Parts: sequence; structure tokens; C-alpha cells
Amino acid sequence: MYSACFNGCEPTCKHPDISCLAVCGSGGCVCKFGYLRGENGRCVPKEKC
Repeated sequence: MYSACFNGCEPTCKHPDISCLAVCGSGGCVCKFGYLRGENGRCVPKEKC
């Protein structure tokens, strides 16, 4: 999913509680709510990590 505000460090299966400041204007792809970035780079449901 594309977001106009992107922080460059989104939560992953290995690091689900990471938090960073989002910078608007430098958009990018992010996982939708309830999904985390998996080891293969794809978004997966939190419970599938």
C-alpha cells in the first residue's frame, strides 16, 4: 500500500514494536494496519509471523 508519509523503518516480524518518525512528502510502500513486513519482504498478517 502506498503512503505519502513514509518513515523508512516499518515494523517487521523480527522487530514488531519498532517506532520511527514518519516524513511526509517522501512516500513509499507500507504494510496496511495489522500486517508486518516478513523476511521475504512481503506484508503478512501479524499472526502469521
